[in-house]
Amino acid sequence: MKNKVISVRVQEDKKDRWKEHVEENPEMRNLTHLINSAVEKYINEYESDAYEDEDWDMMVMGSLDTVLNRLIAIQNNTEEINQMQATYEQVERMHNDLIDDREVE
Repeated sequence: MKNKVISVRVQEDKKDRWKEHVEENPEMRNLTHLINSAVEKYINEYESDAYEDEDWDMMVMGSLDTVLNRLIAIQNNTEEINQMQATYEQVERMHNDLIDDREVE
């Protein structure tokens, strides 16, 4: 595949800084290589962040499901306790009625 040329306008001091970086870092062959490397790195990090965001969303949704399930369990336990309390109050009333009946005799 044939390479295409893209013109990039930058201020002179920025271009000088980039050239200096190329000269000081032999792994960079030239300005084109530096710019290509920087753009690819940026894109890869952006895509990586997007995957991390999806992972984060899945983790949050899982946590919300856990919280919802615990709230449902608490609600069920509360209802059971209320029913037990009502039953206890009924037993207590029956007990008091029996005591009252004994005292009347």
